[in-house]
Amino acid sequence: MRTERLNRGLLWGAGIAAVVLVALTLGAFLTGDDGGGEKDKESKGGGKSPSASASPDPTYTTPEDWTEPKRWITLPPGKEKDSRGNPVKFPHTTEGALAVILEATSASVEGERSLADEQLDDFRSYEVRDEQTPANLRKVKEHAAQTDQKMRASLDLADGEPLPSGVWFRSHPVGFKVVSESKSEVVVWVTSRVTRKGGETEEEQSSRARALSAVEWEDGDWKVSAAAINRAAQDDPAKPEIAAPGDALFNEEGWTAIREAS
Repeated sequence: MRTERLNRGLLWGAGIAAVVLVALTLGAFLTGDDGGGEKDKESKGGGKSPSASASPDPTYTTPEDWTEPKRWITLPPGKEKDSRGNPVKFPHTTEGALAVILEATSASVEGERSLADEQLDDFRSYEVRDEQTPANLRKVKEHAAQTDQKMRASLDLADGEPLPSGVWFRSHPVGFKVVSESKSEVVVWVTSRVTRKGGETEEEQSSRARALSAVEWEDGDWKVSAAAINRAAQDDPAKPEIAAPGDALFNEEGWTAIREAS
């Protein structure tokens, strides 16, 4: 049955989640970091979707073993939007840098919107100028296309075929751990909640992924830098264990939770 194939395809587990998260930031996959993955402890709907209108949060009940995060951060908005509708011109602060990383590592794939569409827009909006070369653009297209193919193959869909109604894939950062910060560069670990759904009546599946990311201050804004990611990776920063907000481990590993702006 079609529904059974969709369910089977959406039960990828953490592996494909990590692949897609790493694919979202140019340079992350060049470091050799596997991203890591973990089943989500949060109750379904525990975190806001990047596209709330498409998937409103159900009633949320705090789990009995919920541990309140010790560290929270509210990220500032960009002052304007670019020609692709992406927010830009963030404050010259660590919080501004984290806000750009959140934008560059968030994704919502549904309907005719593909992962390649997401990545190409983010590459043009958020990558440092020197890395926006024709060769790197080809790498982004090829990497995103390969990931799209894996996702669609798992759903028995042809390449380029729109996702059926109620079928979607989303990735959204929920925590950061700063590795280093200065006025010119910020390096962080980012942990994201990756969710997917196989149809209107199917149960949402979720997992966790982790990746190293870095941004540089360039021309009055923060930009993702593959070179900075690779430099940071060569220093072999300790990987925090993946944990969801609400886990005691989230605090033990030094993660900071993201508080959604009202």
